[in-house]
Formats: sequence, C-alpha cells, structure tokens
Amino acid sequence: MVAAPWYYLMTYTSWNHLGVPRSASVFENSWMKLREAALTYQLPYNVVRQTKVFQALSLSLIGRDLFYIFTTIPKGLNPEGVNGIGNQQGIEYSSMPRIRSFGFTVKASF
Repeated sequence: MVAAPWYYLMTYTSWNHLGVPRSASVFENSWMKLREAALTYQLPYNVVRQTKVFQALSLSLIGRDLFYIFTTIPKGLNPEGVNGIGNQQGIEYSSMPRIRSFGFTVKASF
C-alpha cells in the first residue's frame, strides 16, 4: 500500500529514473480560440449628414480572448500558459493569467 501523497507525487509530478516525465503529466495541447469579435453599426448617411460635421460615423463593441472553442488539455489549465519557462517546460506556473477584454469604439470621418 502506498500513501496518497507519494502515489500522486510519483505519478504526476516526478520524472522517472531515465529522465522521462511520467505519462500522466503529459498532455496534448491542441486548442482553438475566439481571439476577437466585433459588432459594428454604421449610422446611415442621411443621419450623419444632418450633423453637418461628420461624413461617416460608426460605433463598435469589441471583445478579445472571449473563449476557447475547444481544448484538449484538462479543464482548468490554460492552453497558452503551459508553453514552458526555462527548464520547466509545460508546467503552468509563472505564466500570464487569461485576460478577457471588452471595448467600445467610435470612428468618425470629417
């Protein structure tokens, strides 16, 4: 019988005597992400013309890094955060957190 801490340490986090990582710690890292989406509304020319200042005017809502369409690594891991740091390749620490951002844009022509 093996104590749980030793079992998981030797199964997931340790390397074997040949210097090869344990297979339970190796994941395929394939993923697809919705990197950016924008919803834009261009005001009609006859509305913009009434301002006597603008030639064109549009409003946009923008979302960046919204979600992963699919990922092959276990839930909770960041597919972009396990690219490796120095000798610790594939370990998810010291990586940037996932950041989702939203924005609003106004474009005007004079």
